[in-house]
This record gives sequence, C-alpha cells and structure tokens, in this order.
Amino acid sequence: MTESFASYDPAEDLGSDEAIAIFMAEAFQTGDAAYISHALGVVARVKGMAQIAGQTGLSRAAQNRLPSTPNKRRLSMVVRRRKPAKPQPGA
Repeated sequence: MTESFASYDPAEDLGSDEAIAIFMAEAFQTGDAAYISHALGVVARVKGMAQIAGQTGLSRAAQNRLPSTPNKRRLSMVVRRRKPAKPQPGA
C-alpha cells in the first residue's frame, strides 16, 4: 500500500501582513540560515520582490545575491545586520 501526500505551499496561508510577520519571526527564531532563506523566498512570492526591497532595506540586487542554495555565513551576516520586524497585529 502506497501512501500519498498532498503538496503544501505555505504561501497559501500567508494572506495578511500579520501572518507574514509571524512566519518570518518564527523563521528568524530558528537561527537556521537555510530555513530563513526559504521563508524569505516564500514571502517574496507572496509580496513581490520590489515590496520586499522597500520594507527590508535590501535592494533587489542584494536580494538576488542571496544564494538559492543558502550559504549560512552570508545569510548570517544579513541576519545580524537586519533585525526582523516584530509582528504588529492590525498593522
């Protein structure tokens, strides 16, 4: 008997700014550069790269320099320089 699993896209559950803030705060709490990079990619798909650049202060060019296969040292530098926004309900 073969089990089948449905694919899950977390972007489908990020319908509000509050949900995105919580998602990213939890990603940063892990301290795992690979997971943070993945979470940023999910949010980028939801919000769009231009909006992410405006909100984080990272230029689109800087975002493109983040490797698709995360380099923990590089992403750790970005994480140290940028504090994640705290979730602000209703903002």
